[in-house]
Amino acid sequence: MDTETIDDILGLIAYISPQARDYVELAVRNEKLDVIYHKATEQEHGVFCIVEDDQCVIAYFSFIQETDSNALLDLIAKTMTPYLQQTGTKELCFNLYGENVRAIHFVRQLGFRTDMEGYHLYYDGPHEPDLSNTDLIVNTYEASMLTALADLFDRAYAALNVENGWPLDEHRMNISLFHERLEDKVRNDEFRSFWKEGTLI
Repeated sequence: MDTETIDDILGLIAYISPQARDYVELAVRNEKLDVIYHKATEQEHGVFCIVEDDQCVIAYFSFIQETDSNALLDLIAKTMTPYLQQTGTKELCFNLYGENVRAIHFVRQLGFRTDMEGYHLYYDGPHEPDLSNTDLIVNTYEASMLTALADLFDRAYAALNVENGWPLDEHRMNISLFHERLEDKVRNDEFRSFWKEGTLI
């Protein structure tokens, strides 16, 4: 593929998430990217591709302009059916741009479950945000916060857990493991908690 095509594909994947773009860019460098379909015209602009390695198979579908969604859905089915029929140990994932509603519904019909919804936000500046003029208290983690944090995480993931039929109190049920993970984050300086008037937010 030429540089312009690669750049366009990566730009389309970025609509899914920055992390998806980074992963596909790495796959390009490692010659692991299989582009099933790509068009960059005024009438149709999007990509359907797969990255496969020893552990997993990840499909990506991102269209900002479609001409024949039925043909694209047929292509998804034709491409993914052999993977779905395999009984190996590879993890199989499908990442889609959130605006491609028909494709998302179709992929769910194939048997894929929602893993996460929403936006992945990250701070991209040279310094941490200045919170000095807010009434937030910034803290790290200590054991006395464990129950409040477990409750907060369980509430945050409630809709996702309901949709997938998972337990609603996973963090409470596995509170010792949750505690260990939080302590790991603290050791690596990767955790902050924010409090307002004594309440964890």
